[in-house]
Amino acid sequence: MKLRELTPADAPRCAELEEVLFPGETPWSSRIFREEMAQPFNFYLGVEGAIEEPAPVKLLGYAGIGMMGPAADPEFEIHTIGVDPAAQRRGIARMMMDNICHIADLKDAPVFLEVRVGNDPAIGLY
Repeated sequence: MKLRELTPADAPRCAELEEVLFPGETPWSSRIFREEMAQPFNFYLGVEGAIEEPAPVKLLGYAGIGMMGPAADPEFEIHTIGVDPAAQRRGIARMMMDNICHIADLKDAPVFLEVRVGNDPAIGLY
């Protein structure tokens, strides 16, 4: 698996995963992902790899964080974290979470997020 910064070219795959992960809710579209990635105070990363060998390498997960407030006293908000259902329970979400939170750690700033009630896997991760 490889951790890397996401680019607008990753937006369609992120949107595809959103549709699978959040059916019946309001999954983000490719356009929304591209807009979020373009914001100067947002940072998005992902993990790519193969679900099984010799399957092709593809984006398995994505995560995004945004800085808010004044630069001298910022706070961060985790915007989203998602992992392909076929690749869950392999530490991918934890790896992404640790890395996006490191951005806030560098500024000694708090990190906030919202979690849907009943989303036990996410609550356990956070």
